[in-house]
Amino acid sequence: MTSLKILEKSLTDHFSYHIERNECRYIVSYCKRLGFRELADNKLQDVFHELNNTFNEWMAGLVRTGMDVEVFEFREVEQVILDLHACFEGAINMMLADKR
Repeated sequence: MTSLKILEKSLTDHFSYHIERNECRYIVSYCKRLGFRELADNKLQDVFHELNNTFNEWMAGLVRTGMDVEVFEFREVEQVILDLHACFEGAINMMLADKR
């Protein structure tokens, strides 16, 4: 499976999950609160950081491969990941706003 297909499947799966499980928005909203993150103990914060780093490494590999085959414009990998994340978060927030 190509990097683009893996990314497409991942995004499709995530969108489907949020569409099919509307109640998930409450958990997502709660976990994004600054207070939640600040009050989480060090062990839980370490788990969050580890998950975030693992995800970013996975995404970086997909983005680099996408750049190699000219699917993505050649730029800093971190910026492409940030842009993709912002687009995904915005789309999810728009979907959830329509269901309120």
